[in-house]
Amino acid sequence: MRLSLKKQKRDYKPHHWWDPFIVIGPGNSGTSTVARILHTELGVHMGDRFRYKADLEQCYYEDLDFKRWDDWFLAGSVPISEWVVQIKDLIKKRRSSGSFWGIKHPKASHILGLYLTLVDDPKLIYCKRPEEDIIQSTIKNYNWSPEQAEREIRRRVECIDRSITGHNVLLLDFSSYRTDEEITSQIVGAFPYVGQSTTIK
Repeated sequence: MRLSLKKQKRDYKPHHWWDPFIVIGPGNSGTSTVARILHTELGVHMGDRFRYKADLEQCYYEDLDFKRWDDWFLAGSVPISEWVVQIKDLIKKRRSSGSFWGIKHPKASHILGLYLTLVDDPKLIYCKRPEEDIIQSTIKNYNWSPEQAEREIRRRVECIDRSITGHNVLLLDFSSYRTDEEITSQIVGAFPYVGQSTTIK
């Protein structure tokens, strides 16, 4: 089934903070690192409650308020109409803060296109890493079979690439080790207003 929504146009110019930073990637591609830097170093609110690795030592910076509805929708537990209502409500709450905010949830790559119909000016950051490296990391971290990992990663990448066509995207290359300073510099270079205080006017 094909899912689509019409983007609603607004009659005013949004502030930089109005729409989110969306950190995209198929998973195991640097998204957690980028989300951490946005949240802890650049003042981009990535959520109030996050998903952690089982040992609680690693935070994935995935906003559980968004993640739970994405997971329920992807599992077929809620219809698209309910998902849209709930996500719109969360977006409204984030916008009301008057601060930079963001979303990161690799599994939601499958519905990135739907997210992009609900916002006007998203700041897209695409974390790229060699496919084989992502697949091997996925096998190790989630105990998936090679076939399962390869199939899912390729599906996510295809969904991302299709969804971002026509959008401005910051590409971050994780084919080799990147320091936090390098990543921060590239983000600030693309979005020079990030990290600055914001005020609703």
